[in-house]
Amino acid sequence: MEHEKPDELKNKISELKHRLNQMYAQYFSDTREGRVFEAEFSLYVKAAEHARREKSELLRLQFTILLFGMFLLIGSAGMTIVLFRQQILLSAFFLLGLGFFACGFLYLLVSVDIRIARANRFCSDIGEYFQQHRWRTEIKQNLHLPDIPLWEDYSNQSQPASSWDRRCESRALYTPFRIAISFIDLLVPALLIQTLLSGDTIMMSRPVMMGCLFLWLAIVCMHMLLVDSLIARADMIHQQDVAEETYPQKSAAIRHALKQIPRLFFLLDIIFPKARSTGKNAPLCAGKNLSP
Repeated sequence: MEHEKPDELKNKISELKHRLNQMYAQYFSDTREGRVFEAEFSLYVKAAEHARREKSELLRLQFTILLFGMFLLIGSAGMTIVLFRQQILLSAFFLLGLGFFACGFLYLLVSVDIRIARANRFCSDIGEYFQQHRWRTEIKQNLHLPDIPLWEDYSNQSQPASSWDRRCESRALYTPFRIAISFIDLLVPALLIQTLLSGDTIMMSRPVMMGCLFLWLAIVCMHMLLVDSLIARADMIHQQDVAEETYPQKSAAIRHALKQIPRLFFLLDIIFPKARSTGKNAPLCAGKNLSP
């Protein structure tokens, strides 16, 4: 009996040492694997850092363009009406020219959106790569880590319930310039009609007035065609999967564009939005190439 007790103690001590060695080995293994995973995540952050920084700078640039453009358009329209009140033709000429300036600002916003979409695609691709090939490994399984939520996963989710919200979000930045274009274009017939109703035939005769109204209508159509083209390009930029579209024949496209002019001019596509047009209802000037 006395000889058996030391043997039992020796067995218990050896078993305890074995368990301690296993615990230490598991601890050092988890620590090493945790450091490897931290290094992988740090590598992901560094890989996406430049694209995220460029995206934030481009967003600030968009809002700078928006603020500068709106102040310039409002100030120029006010100065034109005040300085050229007695010269209706010159005032109408400058106001219609401001509509083209507003379309130019819209073009700048779309061009910046192209670069933002490129940064978003890179961040999404780099996140998907690390999720599939660098983090779905034995290291992650041994650490019992859940899937890491990334911002790109939430921004790229395409839910039918939020499709209208996403479309409104993509068009929200263009809306102030859309309102400015329509408002400035409406100022021209308002000035012409006011002059016509005042009975001041010395400043402008009725035939000249009617000719100005027809010229105004033609320029407004040009403004709306430009807006239609830019909005169609913006919709394609914010699409997740740009599929090959079948474009209508030239005559059908022209008819569709002419029908869109009053809808765009009175901002009905913002007030009463409808499904995005594809196929036969595709915009006349929709572009395909999204590279700047």
